[in-house]
Amino acid sequence: MDFKQGMPVITSLRNPSLRQRHWDEIQRIIGKSISRDKNFTLGNLLDMNIFKHKEKIQEIATTASNEATLEQMLQKVIDLWLSTDFRLVPHAGRDTLVIYGADDIMAQLEESQVTVGTIRGSRYVTPIKMLVEEWERKLQVFSRTLDEWLNCQRNWLYLEQIFSTPDIQRQLPTEYKLFMSVDKAWKDIMRRTEDRPNALKSAITPGTLDTLQMCNSNLERVQKCLEDYLETKRFVFPRFYFLSNDELLDILAQSKDPNAVQPHLGKCFGNIKQLDIRTLPRQPPSVRSIISSEREIIAMPRNVRARGAVEQWLGTVEAGMFETVKKHLKLGLADWQATNLKDWVLKHPGQVVLTVIQIMFNKEVSKSLDCDQPGTALRQTQERMVDLLNQLASFTSARLKSFQRMSVEALLTITVHNRDIVNNMIMNKVRRLEDFEWKRQLRYEWDETTNNCQVLQSNAFFHYGYEYLGCSTRLVITPLTDRCYLTLTGALHLHLGGSPAGPAGTGKTETVKDLAKAMGKQCVVFNCSEGLD
Repeated sequence: MDFKQGMPVITSLRNPSLRQRHWDEIQRIIGKSISRDKNFTLGNLLDMNIFKHKEKIQEIATTASNEATLEQMLQKVIDLWLSTDFRLVPHAGRDTLVIYGADDIMAQLEESQVTVGTIRGSRYVTPIKMLVEEWERKLQVFSRTLDEWLNCQRNWLYLEQIFSTPDIQRQLPTEYKLFMSVDKAWKDIMRRTEDRPNALKSAITPGTLDTLQMCNSNLERVQKCLEDYLETKRFVFPRFYFLSNDELLDILAQSKDPNAVQPHLGKCFGNIKQLDIRTLPRQPPSVRSIISSEREIIAMPRNVRARGAVEQWLGTVEAGMFETVKKHLKLGLADWQATNLKDWVLKHPGQVVLTVIQIMFNKEVSKSLDCDQPGTALRQTQERMVDLLNQLASFTSARLKSFQRMSVEALLTITVHNRDIVNNMIMNKVRRLEDFEWKRQLRYEWDETTNNCQVLQSNAFFHYGYEYLGCSTRLVITPLTDRCYLTLTGALHLHLGGSPAGPAGTGKTETVKDLAKAMGKQCVVFNCSEGLD
């Protein structure tokens, strides 16, 4: 025998991965029994003429090595899950535990499923096929159960916080009862898991998956009923649509405390930062005034009782806000010529001052164009605009409260634009009220018959919104701003939308926001994305 040619056979027979089934196959091929005791020698192999079966013996040894590799891979998966426990932590202030850090377990599970799938697809899987299929089923059940488990935990944590408040329990008794049945089942599962924390064994325990699926089904019903309940609140007070479900629930969970609405007012109203809510002995709390973010305070026309359904009394506050702004606007118009300019500016709310100035500007220009000598009248109006600007500029050196200073600054911005309008009309020789150069301007007028402020531009006509906006700053109006206003108001008049386009940072959003201020409307800005619900 050529020893070099026979060496691969000897090496194959020394393969530690050979099992009894492999030896039986070798013995069947050579037709003789091979003894594996220490007295068995190379001479015995030569006598058996085993080396002529070199290829088949090497093939069996290769198969044995590959089968052993698969067995080791599967055993690693088995050992991993026999030693992996859920990490359980106490839920804050509750007599139950929750699963913490499940991401690692999910990553391990995904990796194990890939490994078992690889083993199952191998041509050498036959000896351990039944065990592989058993573990494949276990991991599939584990994966489904873990998904249901974590989904149930997430929903339970969310709803448990909501239903822990007596107000919500009282307002949603049927949903609370259904949630409590889920709560009991959830706590039973977590108690069993605490006693036997092994992740795999806990998840594949008979009945666990069915229980979790039932819990999730009930929690979905509770959430659907909860959303329907919130929808009824939003139907009564539509500004609640500007709040998320969590924010609205935060208010409803403290319905007996009217101050619970304070942190959310900024999203519901244009510029109401706070409500002045006072409580007198033996009387319910009542809203006395509204306070802007600039700390300007405007008294309500009458006290609003802040008790009962929050959506009801907030609706009354909203109506009171409209009434208050309208009342102050009428007072501002009545006082326009009765007091000197500085006293008038500081006496009335900033929003009212800006609107009245615009009404009076429209009235004066219209009067100038409707006289016998419109050119001369416009030049006189121009002089009065310059004089008004000088007076307003002198106010800035006086000691003013911050919101008063903001009001004067906004008034200066608007008056500068009004002066420019008159200058352009003089330069373009505008002589008639119907001239487009005048009609295209954003104009304000007070309708004595309806006691309403109206906003006009070209053919567009709008009622002033009377949303309280405080003493916010105003945008410096350029010719481009004027054209943008003209386009947007024309679209709105036709019940269409507008979409300003241009590079980032050029003022598209600010222009729309300033137009809303000019019309006394609330402007809500949404940053839309694919993730926006």
